[in-house]
Amino acid sequence: MAGKNKNKGQSNTYIRVEEIKKRLPSALNKNKDPKGDDFFYCAEETGKLLADNEVSVTQIRKIFNETKKIKYGNEGIYRLRMLKAIIAYTAKRFEKQMKEFKEIFSKAIDIAEDGEENLERFKDFFEAVIAYHRAYGGKE
Repeated sequence: MAGKNKNKGQSNTYIRVEEIKKRLPSALNKNKDPKGDDFFYCAEETGKLLADNEVSVTQIRKIFNETKKIKYGNEGIYRLRMLKAIIAYTAKRFEKQMKEFKEIFSKAIDIAEDGEENLERFKDFFEAVIAYHRAYGGKE
């Protein structure tokens, strides 16, 4: 019986992650989501998920700080792709907590590469995720 509940929880997490990933292309494009409905849905759900997985801000601080420095252009696209490598490494180190973070943020980075406005929206998204993470009891 306990195994059945565990699978149900994993299934729920999978559904949450898939819904976030489905809405990310709109969320990170201000023309498709001018009021931010998808943006704030994705940010809040991702923040909740990270808090539920006991991800600490310390685990993602380096990635967030790097993200804030990126300017769009060839070098910016290179830096975004480097972030994916750092996320992959971090997700492997903290596999239990960071699996969903990697899935969501890898997709978000792909979208951020599509233009300067998407990159700026991605930076805002990351900041909002951290804010919601803390609001839902995420640890420092």
